[in-house]
Amino acid sequence: MRGYLANFWETKKETLLLAGLLILAVGFYSLTIRQYPLVDADEATYGVITMNMLDSGNFWTLELIDGYWLEKPPLFFWLAAIAVKIFGPAEFAFRLPSVLMSALTALLVYFIVRRLGGSVLAASLAFLILLFSPEFYAFGREARMDPGLVSMIVLAVFLWVSGWGKEKYYFGFFSALAAGILFKNLVALLALPIILIFSVIYKKWGWLKSKYFWWGLAPALIILAPWHIVQSVRYGAEFWNSYLVTSLFSHIATRVGGSPDSLLYPKILWQYHTPWTYVIIFCVVLLALMKIWKGSLYRIQPSIYGSFFSGLIIILGFSFFGSRLSTYILPAFPFLAMLIAFVASDIISKFPGSKSALIVIFIPLLGVGAMYSLQTVEALVTPAHFEEREVGVLLAGRENTNVPVYVLDWPFLETIVYYGNSRISNLSVRDSGQTLNAPFYLVTHPLVRTYFYYNEDALIKGYESLQELYRGQYLVLFYSDEDVTLPVFSRH
Repeated sequence: MRGYLANFWETKKETLLLAGLLILAVGFYSLTIRQYPLVDADEATYGVITMNMLDSGNFWTLELIDGYWLEKPPLFFWLAAIAVKIFGPAEFAFRLPSVLMSALTALLVYFIVRRLGGSVLAASLAFLILLFSPEFYAFGREARMDPGLVSMIVLAVFLWVSGWGKEKYYFGFFSALAAGILFKNLVALLALPIILIFSVIYKKWGWLKSKYFWWGLAPALIILAPWHIVQSVRYGAEFWNSYLVTSLFSHIATRVGGSPDSLLYPKILWQYHTPWTYVIIFCVVLLALMKIWKGSLYRIQPSIYGSFFSGLIIILGFSFFGSRLSTYILPAFPFLAMLIAFVASDIISKFPGSKSALIVIFIPLLGVGAMYSLQTVEALVTPAHFEEREVGVLLAGRENTNVPVYVLDWPFLETIVYYGNSRISNLSVRDSGQTLNAPFYLVTHPLVRTYFYYNEDALIKGYESLQELYRGQYLVLFYSDEDVTLPVFSRH
């Protein structure tokens, strides 16, 4: 009886700990999500698609202002639409699904560490390291598909690891992958090489013979089939060409967007994964020294190998893509967090007072991680984004929504489009001499503004009809009720 009560109390304490960690995660991910505008390009674009979905009632086909959009799957937009329906079209509503998915990922990391034999302290440490990982934090709370994708990959791994003890958990593996595909296409299949890595390291191959594992294909197909069938019926080859060829395979084979730098991801980890990249390097060096010192007497735990190679294969895999974007390596961060927790708890456990030492060492590191996480958000959302929102709000309030809006020599359109609820015609300095027929709105930047003025306030002849509705540090908004011919722009 005494043993039962002790076990019950330990379980209750862990449940309370998990509740506290989850509240902390949701709270930290939610900081300032009401404050920042939906930024170019993804957030604002996804905001437009979500609002179009709610306005049209068409939850099957994603639509931008100029027509349907077949490149991405719908699950994020369905969740965002539900949040917006409940809370209204506020920035935090669009971001709420990502906040919840990222918190779920941290929770699943905790459970995986426990399933792999880690202590409560090690699991808590992995949870907090992920929570305070700057790159993951900054993108994990944005209105984008990646947080949902990562959560489903980690859920699939958790269900698979849980299947080692209770075979029925295997049944949910493919369903998690299916949900991941509905978040962000076939990238969710990253879970497959991860479970192969753990299978090799742990010598766990029973899942290949498990009926529950393969029966799990049935609900996965039920999850995937309806939306894909509807798109195929409606758009045929155009859908598959856009959904797979343009959106997926072209990014793998060619540079559609992002950086051409093959060292982009190591640079991101060095700059935006502070302090954890330094800790990982220190852990690897410490493992090597322990192995040299103790030789065969020191055995590196398989959980360390599994976490290390899972994170590594994700980073290396995306490094070979033709297109490289910062968000691609987000699935690596849960495994990097587990790696640090496993190494730290394993090595420090060899010494007296290990629990206290672990806490003393990592409290300041977690504080640094939290600080850099908040700073990374500030780096992603610039003052220009706030001005784009202000200009968009002004455009949304115009009496005649049919008046055309032009954006001249400003490369970022999506935030203005979302807040302005406007179709926008994009102009460049190469459009010198083009006549804009009245009435019209013109968005540009202060350098272009100088072509319309003699001095700060005196308009050049021919431009007297321009009414300056907004002037900021980055953007200027004009309105004209007369035709205007653009000046000849010099290179600037």
